[in-house]
Amino acid sequence: MKKIILLSFLIIFVFAFSDNDPFSMPEINTNIDMNDIFDSDIFSDEFNKYFEEMNQEWNEHLQYIEKEWQNLYEESQKEWDKYYEEYAKQEANFIKNFESIWGEI
Repeated sequence: MKKIILLSFLIIFVFAFSDNDPFSMPEINTNIDMNDIFDSDIFSDEFNKYFEEMNQEWNEHLQYIEKEWQNLYEESQKEWDKYYEEYAKQEANFIKNFESIWGEI
């Protein structure tokens, strides 16, 4: 029994301190250079041309949407300015009435 315990202890000791641990995870190179992937010409010239045209169309579309949002923002800002002017008048009127009843704040 002692021999089995000593033998198992020796095997565990060898596995624990060996360079080639059978239970260790293999080393995996996780350094992926994205520049190599995107710089290589993996697509045809025809596809690249199509891709550029598609990007140009999307950029034009985005510019159009940006202009429309800007117009909507300006219109809503005008409405907000009207609302704020009315609010300022009502607030001034409220403070005036409050001071006439309760005196100066």
